[in-house]
Amino acid sequence: MNCPNCNRDLTENICEYCGIDAALYHKALRMSALHYNKGLEAAKSNDLRSAISFLRSAVEINKRNINARNLLGLCFYATGRMGEALQQWAISCNINMESNVAGRYLSKCKQDAAVFDGNTKAVSLYNEALRYMRQGSDDLAVIRLRRAIELSPDSVDALNLLTLAYLKQNDKTKAAATVERVLAIDTGNVIAKRYYQQIFRRKPSARQSQPQARQAITVRQPKTEQHPVKNYHPFGDKSRKSPMTSFAMPGVATFLIGVLCMFLFMHFLIVPDIRGMYEREVAELSRQLADLQEYHDLQTQERDEYIAERRADIESLRGRLDETSSYNAYLRNNQQVMMAHVHMQWQRHDMALETLNEAFYAMLGPDLAEVYHHVRAVSTPIVEQNYFAEGQRLFNGQNFLEAQFALEQAAALTHLASPIAGNIYYLLGRIAEHNGDTEQAREFYVLIVENQLRGTGANRVTAANNRLRGLPAS
Repeated sequence: MNCPNCNRDLTENICEYCGIDAALYHKALRMSALHYNKGLEAAKSNDLRSAISFLRSAVEINKRNINARNLLGLCFYATGRMGEALQQWAISCNINMESNVAGRYLSKCKQDAAVFDGNTKAVSLYNEALRYMRQGSDDLAVIRLRRAIELSPDSVDALNLLTLAYLKQNDKTKAAATVERVLAIDTGNVIAKRYYQQIFRRKPSARQSQPQARQAITVRQPKTEQHPVKNYHPFGDKSRKSPMTSFAMPGVATFLIGVLCMFLFMHFLIVPDIRGMYEREVAELSRQLADLQEYHDLQTQERDEYIAERRADIESLRGRLDETSSYNAYLRNNQQVMMAHVHMQWQRHDMALETLNEAFYAMLGPDLAEVYHHVRAVSTPIVEQNYFAEGQRLFNGQNFLEAQFALEQAAALTHLASPIAGNIYYLLGRIAEHNGDTEQAREFYVLIVENQLRGTGANRVTAANNRLRGLPAS
């Protein structure tokens, strides 16, 4: 037997050259294969979340499990996570390039450049939507997420985020459609299940396949024919007497008496001695077994106590580390709010908002929470107006690309009650119309009309209605 690590001759379980435990190594291989089989069954039943969990465990136990890596890449690809899928397939090819299906997967992704570019752009749009959601601009987030899903229809993360945006807008009809779409892709998605329960107030029904009825196999035992046994005597008829009974046999009687005496001697003298010897050996072996069992129990108890003590020490250290990390995060969070206040005092309102966005409001105390609200209330209208003025100036100068960037920054800060919200969305609609994106332009105009965002200096509702009538029918 050779060592699985250094391939040298192995005389014991532990290799004397590299120190690897061969038995433990093979056990790890079997455990990795078990997790792979469970992941394969979950993937076949469309439970991609459980499949990803099992397959991750399989590759963590055995990093060279190529089948598990390839299937894990397929699960990532099916949920729209192309980057992680390519990573798993690249690692699989580095382990073994010969007869590896991962090479064909990578070649197909390289050849289909449109899908790869679309997925990359979808990830960028998802990140933008996530930033808008954190800033409270749900309308802009929905626009970005719709375009991301058009580019990557199986992106489970984008669909879940779009469901959350619809729930925040209290549009349960659209949220139900997106959450059912996620569950059609991944039946075990925890986030989608939670949204499903929130929408329908019940658990999603699992697709259960009806197992085929097993046919009972009846094994018939072969019939045995009963043949009648004839009543016969080896010497003929029973009524006839044998010639041997006609004379006496004293020698036979003496022989039978001798056999009987020998039997009695064996039964009462030799057999009890042998039986006693076996009973003593059994008692000795039982005593040795009891001693070994007691020693094993003692060793097991000491091992369990040692493991429990080490686990308690680890948990204590983890608790102290968590406390230290939480306190450091608390100090950094307070520092961000104070720096934002300093920027506001020095009239650097854009830097004040940027610094404030990096702080977590939930970790602030009452005093700093008041400072947080004060900085945002003072700086937001000023930065919004500055972005809008810059975007309007660039729009009037026909510089639509930079104008779109400035106006989108203003839209990220505005809200529907802002007096210039109508102006911002109207100019964004005009830029989208100029770029040939009539669907996005229509969304901006509809947002103005539905919310009656009149704007300042002009009636943007009337202007938006006029622009909508001029757009081609979708």
